[in-house]
Amino acid sequence: MGSSQKIGFDKANSLFKYLVKYREKLQRSKEKQISQSPFLLLSNLFERNIFSNESCSIDTLFIFGKLNKQLEDDFYISLTADQKLAFSIGKTFRGGSALKFSVLEMKNVFLLTIRIFKTIISFSISILDSILIIALCFSYICFFKIRKNRKSSLINREIDELYSIHYWYTKKSKSPIHYYPDFNLSQTRLAYVSTFFQYRFICRGLIDALSEKNIITALDFVDIPMLIKSIKAWIDLYLFDFAMLKTVSLGRIVSNIDSFKLLNARLYSVLSYYLSEYILRTFHPKSIYLWGENQLTTKAFSIGLARNSMSPETANLKLYTFFGYPYNRNHFPHLTPSLFELKHHVWASNNFMFLDKYSEDEMRIALDRYHSTINYVSPRNTLNRYISSSLDPKEEKAVCADRRITFFSDSTIHDLTIMLFRFYSSPLIQDNYFKDINTGFFLRLHPSLNLSSVKKNVKSISEKWGLVIPRFQFVDNMNENVATSIQRSRICVFANSSIVNQAINQGKDVIAVKTSFMYDPPILKDKTRNRSVTII
Repeated sequence: MGSSQKIGFDKANSLFKYLVKYREKLQRSKEKQISQSPFLLLSNLFERNIFSNESCSIDTLFIFGKLNKQLEDDFYISLTADQKLAFSIGKTFRGGSALKFSVLEMKNVFLLTIRIFKTIISFSISILDSILIIALCFSYICFFKIRKNRKSSLINREIDELYSIHYWYTKKSKSPIHYYPDFNLSQTRLAYVSTFFQYRFICRGLIDALSEKNIITALDFVDIPMLIKSIKAWIDLYLFDFAMLKTVSLGRIVSNIDSFKLLNARLYSVLSYYLSEYILRTFHPKSIYLWGENQLTTKAFSIGLARNSMSPETANLKLYTFFGYPYNRNHFPHLTPSLFELKHHVWASNNFMFLDKYSEDEMRIALDRYHSTINYVSPRNTLNRYISSSLDPKEEKAVCADRRITFFSDSTIHDLTIMLFRFYSSPLIQDNYFKDINTGFFLRLHPSLNLSSVKKNVKSISEKWGLVIPRFQFVDNMNENVATSIQRSRICVFANSSIVNQAINQGKDVIAVKTSFMYDPPILKDKTRNRSVTII
């Protein structure tokens, strides 16, 4: 590619996929070590979560910078702060030369300084929390009376089913029903906390969970040998990470540095890995449901359970990886299992459970090229986390499409920014849809977004890029469900919401906006060729 060619989403995606394949080659070269120490699957080399320590996205932008490539505006605005910084650092090394800072690059020096400062703060919190977790484990083990009462009340229960969950600070005892709506309908169910959500300090989450009757954590059953073994494995993880820097890249350096912000999460993940054997031996559950998002702590428990469930005593145990959300193979890449992950039990026993047939079919197609043993299981009806928001036939006829266009935002302002910028700056939209695209627009915000922050952000986009963005009318989410918003709109615009497929099914003109070079909008494959769908 010549230096005059600007890089956009497609070219960036091609390089990203190439780097992913190279990483998979490195992973396969470590299979002997993995067979001896399975917990090494929790290292950075095997991290694919694009929202965590995934390294290939950083390397992609660094390489483009080093090759002195120019980026298209809409592609550049889609990048995260770290990706932009990687691109800038790459430019300082262009042509193989040493650092060449200019006045123009001083802004990036400032951003790098801020990032280093934030990393130090996060590392300090993480190391403090790790120390507190270890101290809490030792203290709890020593308080025999408190521990004995809690432990005996748990192990004397008949447990048929175990469920892995994220324990929310704001939900606490209601956390299990967020993932499994029918959890409380049986007294023979128990939930294991694989991740603490909204907690800066995991030790606080461990303490909070001690008061839960139907929720357990690693703290409930850890003993001195298990704790010592976990600490050793925890240290070995970091030694392995740094040994992998022999194949150095900016992405791996950043990933290793950032892993120190996850000291506490990694410690808890190793505890979960070793605890899995004890849980199987103590409760003898008939079924275990594992929430699947391919995150560090969730996969630790999955790997441990799968590897310890191969004995004759657990022959009748069913391990399910539960996709309690719509799945699309073109969307977040880390949610599609790799052959390496299937082989090494990152997804437990490769029994996949989906909420709907579309998601199951998508996974079947995605994994069709693999010859691993994969099973697809249908959940009971009461496990469906989504209440249907569709209109009944009578109501559908009564709702008129009185809105010209409605934007459906995602859960982050970053995605909303990209969606608006790419829509209003796209020649395709202006040429093929409207000559006047500045009136009659509505915006339906995700519940997690703040209205005043969104308004400021829209104003900032307009001023920074010279785009004429209209004053939106905001949809009242409390008095209007998603299906009604779709029905009232002639054109619907989406980014990363699976609701896009609902709009296509209703026969609406749909514009789906890419917000990342790593994945496409979550449109079902059979709908991408629909004439009413435009992807930009």
